[in-house]
Amino acid sequence: MVTTAVVGLVQEASENDSLSLQNLLTVFEFIRRYTNSVYVCTVTVVVGVDAELDEDEVADVNQAEDVIVSQWKELSADERHQYRDQVDEIFRPLGYETSLVVIRRANSIAMLFICLTLSAIMGLREQWRSGQLRDIVKELFNLLSPRTAYVKRLIWPLTDFERCLRYFDTQGKQTSHTNTGYH
Repeated sequence: MVTTAVVGLVQEASENDSLSLQNLLTVFEFIRRYTNSVYVCTVTVVVGVDAELDEDEVADVNQAEDVIVSQWKELSADERHQYRDQVDEIFRPLGYETSLVVIRRANSIAMLFICLTLSAIMGLREQWRSGQLRDIVKELFNLLSPRTAYVKRLIWPLTDFERCLRYFDTQGKQTSHTNTGYH
């Protein structure tokens, strides 16, 4: 139930082109308030990663990005979509604590992942560092696009990764002192 609400908030912000750090903090605050009221404190972090398509390999990068984004919106809105099983298989290496919730156009293709645990963030970063996340994204993009999509690079700045780590650290310290009764 919490995950559904979070995904809805993130998707709504994305569709309104108002996906910003402030909106993400609103999502975090929603999670904190909701989970405190049911004796559980869950810390969830939204990770933003940008994928650049290789303009030397893709005839029209803008058109390819539009197709990928529109196909993702269609797929993510329909639990019975024909590609659902294939997408689940593509994302299996990410584990069950990491989910891709939004793909949208920015200067490249912006992707937002939700990580439920610190180990999920660490695992995602290791997959990014090793190139495995790039391969996963490339496989997804090739499923969503009628033409081969070459992912030139994935951008996840170190400062953003460190901010995710700090958020887990800060929230962990705060929640260890939180009264877990009903409010």
